[in-house]
Amino acid sequence: MPIVRCLNESGIREFAANLQAMRNPALLTPYPEPRTDLLHDPRHSQPFPLGDAEVAQRRFANRRQFAQYIDSRFQAAGISHDVDIPGVWEWLTLFYFNEVCMARPDSSYDVKNDFGRYIVRANGGVRNHRHLLRDPYLVFRAYRGSPHSESDVVLNQPLHEPGDVVESICARERLRTSPAAMRVARMLFYDASNDQSNPITRSEGGLRHYCKFVQNLPTEFNLTELSEQTLLAMLPDQFRPSDPSRRCNRRHHRHSRRVRQSHRPAQSRRPGDHHARPNQYRQHAPTRQPAQLRSAQSRGPKR
Repeated sequence: MPIVRCLNESGIREFAANLQAMRNPALLTPYPEPRTDLLHDPRHSQPFPLGDAEVAQRRFANRRQFAQYIDSRFQAAGISHDVDIPGVWEWLTLFYFNEVCMARPDSSYDVKNDFGRYIVRANGGVRNHRHLLRDPYLVFRAYRGSPHSESDVVLNQPLHEPGDVVESICARERLRTSPAAMRVARMLFYDASNDQSNPITRSEGGLRHYCKFVQNLPTEFNLTELSEQTLLAMLPDQFRPSDPSRRCNRRHHRHSRRVRQSHRPAQSRRPGDHHARPNQYRQHAPTRQPAQLRSAQSRGPKR
């Protein structure tokens, strides 16, 4: 298997020029391909200084699968700490380019305008969370081994298209580094039955408003040490999850009441019952007006 290397400054410049060419394929014929020759060219790449980590070409269903795989390859090479050295993520992006950039039917590549998805610090480090390979790996490492699976909410997305959920959470450093905030986000906005995060909505109880609420908490709150229960108690009512067991009990209670009413004789049903027909209570309505009202009407209006 190929051994991981790092692109040097020359290799990163060539990779950026290659991305620009693939971004505007109409200007060139035939369509440009990824510069895989940079991967092992000693003029543009250098050995990985942390060890001989071997990798293989493969497909990844989501961000979690890639993070698990690349972490296992680093661990097999004896690397136990987070890997975040210059050039390694650009090399891996070029190596797995078909996973991070989809090919169109006409054989051109759907290269996005934001090169920060492919090159770390391409935007001056402001949006490094957008790198398609580095970010899922670092989030996975931050919560690896946790029994609460906090990272599920931002690792179930496709590797090439993280989407608004990842952007809303990972762009906020206070939130993504807070275990309690990540656990609450998973509780409120993640469906474990189908491994899907809830889509972004404009509702006041949606993920975007939750992220803003957590990010705007006063700095006196140390979010890395805040407990899940404390954060839940601080949330406004529109974010607080309802108790599924209580919802189930209320539904059971309403169903039991309907069953009891359906077996009750018609003459014993009360006008407020759901299964009662209004026509059957006409016998209870007064058939004659009160005497006082009849006498007042017979006298007519006062003159």
